Amino acid sequence: MIKEINDIMKINNDSFIQSIQFYFALELNSFDNIKHHEIIKEEFTWLDDCKDMKITYLSKLFKPIKSINFEVSTRNLDKNSFLSIFFKYHESLKLMKHLYPIIRFVKILSFKLEHHLTKKEAQNMTFHEFIKKESADDNEHANLKSLFEEFAFSWNYIINYIFEYQCKELPHKKLFMNLDLPVIFGLVEQKDNGIYLCAIVDFLIKLHNEFLDNIIAIPIGKCEYLKFLEGSSCNKLTPKTYFIIPKKVDQAQDNNFINYDWDDKIFKYNQRNLEIEDDTNLIFDLQKIEMKLAKKLIHNKVYFEMEDNQFYLKNFSFKHELFYYSPRILFEIKKILPQEPIPEEKRLIILALLDPSKSLYNSSNSIDLPEVISLFETILCFIKELSIKHNNILILDLIDQWLKLMRYDITYADILKEFSLKHIISFYELIEEQVANSIIDKIDEKFKTPLTQQMKDSIKNIIDYDDSENQNQQRIPAKAFAFALKRFIYRFLLVDFNIENLNLNTYFLDFTLNLWSDVNEESVEKLFPTCLLVSHAYNSYNFIVEEIEKTMNERQNSRREVQKNQEKESPIDLPVLPPDDDEKQFMFDILVRHTEEMERSSS
Repeated sequence: MIKEINDIMKINNDSFIQSIQFYFALELNSFDNIKHHEIIKEEFTWLDDCKDMKITYLSKLFKPIKSINFEVSTRNLDKNSFLSIFFKYHESLKLMKHLYPIIRFVKILSFKLEHHLTKKEAQNMTFHEFIKKESADDNEHANLKSLFEEFAFSWNYIINYIFEYQCKELPHKKLFMNLDLPVIFGLVEQKDNGIYLCAIVDFLIKLHNEFLDNIIAIPIGKCEYLKFLEGSSCNKLTPKTYFIIPKKVDQAQDNNFINYDWDDKIFKYNQRNLEIEDDTNLIFDLQKIEMKLAKKLIHNKVYFEMEDNQFYLKNFSFKHELFYYSPRILFEIKKILPQEPIPEEKRLIILALLDPSKSLYNSSNSIDLPEVISLFETILCFIKELSIKHNNILILDLIDQWLKLMRYDITYADILKEFSLKHIISFYELIEEQVANSIIDKIDEKFKTPLTQQMKDSIKNIIDYDDSENQNQQRIPAKAFAFALKRFIYRFLLVDFNIENLNLNTYFLDFTLNLWSDVNEESVEKLFPTCLLVSHAYNSYNFIVEEIEKTMNERQNSRREVQKNQEKESPIDLPVLPPDDDEKQFMFDILVRHTEEMERSSS
């Protein structure tokens, strides 16, 4: 083939052959690579004969053109507003495509770990351990690892653009993502280890929203390919504007994210113009290019809104932190979802099923209480976020309806099948009491400050141990106080927050925190001891429980004495007076408490 070309090119006095020779000679001289230049000249020997020839004729058909670049393609864009913005944000658009892989994996972490993982556990579990733990088989392992790798690639690409967050400079040493880092770096928390993720997400979403802001600022009619963004207006006097749907990031679909890569094929929309004198004789079909880009970059895209926490993603809910970040969640749910108490006979059945002491005798009947409480915390969050107002929805139906709730093991579903959302808070508090029995002793030592004698006297002076209808209305029922303290310890003291020196009445006089049950609020406001700090809550609870036990023992002894005296006076057998329902409940709690203390001491 080369020989045939060389033979043809040696034909003399042919204008067509001459124009081809000139064309290739001109192209050859434009080569930057000298080595390639020499190789071609060795193969096509006739090129040497052309080097000194004066180019007198070169057909416009063979006129060479330059490679297309931005300088070429951005000329004469005055009438193409969309393209002007596109080229202005071209570099930013290349960064925006990294938002979706990051959000996608963060949502997976939240889905799998929320309400299940304490902050300490999140600081110790690596991404590698997370993937291994959550993989049921090799396919799921490969899928999770692939999603992590895309997340890590995007993180590591963008981290080089991140220098500060919320006006605070980040460490100069960049944190590059890898499988050996702890999962806490992938959880949303606007402080400590979470600032890297928040800074990256904040940076990318602001680029995304800023680009869309510029698009909708284009005057109506300036770009016919944005007509799908025009909002409808019934008022003819009100000018039309472009409108982009706002949406929360965690509710967005993959096509709501800008995913852009430069493609040279966009330059195929052009025609050669042989009358143009310079060496770039192309006319671009800018309207066609604009239409293609508008469809790719704007269609189905949304404007990302902030959450209530003034960030684009909700804070991750660590285990035991629900009430720290949403202290009034029960109060807020009661306002939108009317509640009813669980009937007493059913409440006792549930208590028997939830009794953790059963696991000592029959492990197959035991219920994983931490799993149950985690499920109910998730349900409470769903009700609040979705403002669910229909209290007749069955709890099991809600679990089935939402995939996020279906990940829980609900082998104990028989307990739930009769109950609807009107019982959700009563059910939660019932479970909470049982979980609290086994865990409140594990709080930090700084929350276990001993009571002084003066504090003990202050508590004694304001509580009433009489559970009958004749109890002193001017005092706080002892059992109500004990239950309120137990709830407070479970909800607020299992996490190491610096609240130990706050006055305890800050919490106990705020009735929107739902700590109290069936008390006279005026009496609580009037009588609650001002000398107690948060650090005294644990020992206040133990002190009141001991006083209640002492009172109950005295009452039982008194009953026995009465019965003995009656037996002496009359030989007829008299029945033993049974405890009332409140005594049954508290005796049950004390029994559970003693059982757990015995288990701990034996282990």
